[in-house]
Amino acid sequence: MAHNDSGGAAPILPGGHIMDAPVHSKLLCFIMDRCKILSLDDVVKICGDFDKEEEVMSAKALIERA
Repeated sequence: MAHNDSGGAAPILPGGHIMDAPVHSKLLCFIMDRCKILSLDDVVKICGDFDKEEEVMSAKALIERA
């Protein structure tokens, strides 16, 4: 792990990118958890029915930054 300016360890992401600080997305956590037990189509349907567009776009932006 690389170290950030505050002295803590910063995780290294695929491609060698270093993440400055952990981020939390309830939507991404839900997707990761549910993909283990549901089909992708079911997860997409659930997210489409219950999550606001802003939440989806925010999660997408987090993935794009990684």
